[in-house]
Amino acid sequence: MKLTAYLGAAGGVTQGARLQGAVIRREEGGQVRRIPVDLRKVLLDGDASQNLELQPGDTLFVPYGPDKVYLSGEVKNPGAYDYIDGMRLAEALGLAGGPLHTSDLTQVRITRPGSSGSETITVNLEEANKRGDPSKDPPLSPGDVIFIPEAPKVYVVGEVQRPGAFDHQEGFRVRHYVALAGGPTNLGETRKATLTTMQDGLPVTRTFDLQSVLE
Repeated sequence: MKLTAYLGAAGGVTQGARLQGAVIRREEGGQVRRIPVDLRKVLLDGDASQNLELQPGDTLFVPYGPDKVYLSGEVKNPGAYDYIDGMRLAEALGLAGGPLHTSDLTQVRITRPGSSGSETITVNLEEANKRGDPSKDPPLSPGDVIFIPEAPKVYVVGEVQRPGAFDHQEGFRVRHYVALAGGPTNLGETRKATLTTMQDGLPVTRTFDLQSVLE
């Protein structure tokens, strides 16, 4: 008999059942095999591919608890949040208190578990916010893990007024970051400045005349 027939005989699922977390436990050759089943697709979408044929000795386990999405990284309140039908990325981010000012919304990563492994997609949520384009704000699925990375930094150190890390800005050049750092001090050897960049995963440093850049 099919899975739905056994569910019917058991009186159906409870209101608190976590439909995406169901598992069939099947013994094969002395080993217990776990077969994930998405009951949301079976019961709500009528997906016949998930309505599996159960075998003698099978155990169908349907866990209790609401479906969750998980947020981590540069958000105000990282953690697990109840999934709501139709939930999109921006809504989940709002539940977590929104992004920190240090976040990079152009590289949001969503990891989605599946029966054949996890899939990760990268989303430019900043584009969705700027253009008000809902197609850039993807719908979520129960179990999604959302990671908000920190914005890339540019570091200005040495003889400048305010050494430190500064958010990378599209189109900014060396003189712009030096200006953010308050400019060189009176002790700065501006004709012997160094710039270190990453190339093929390795740091490459070159010396240049900062004075000519600032003039």
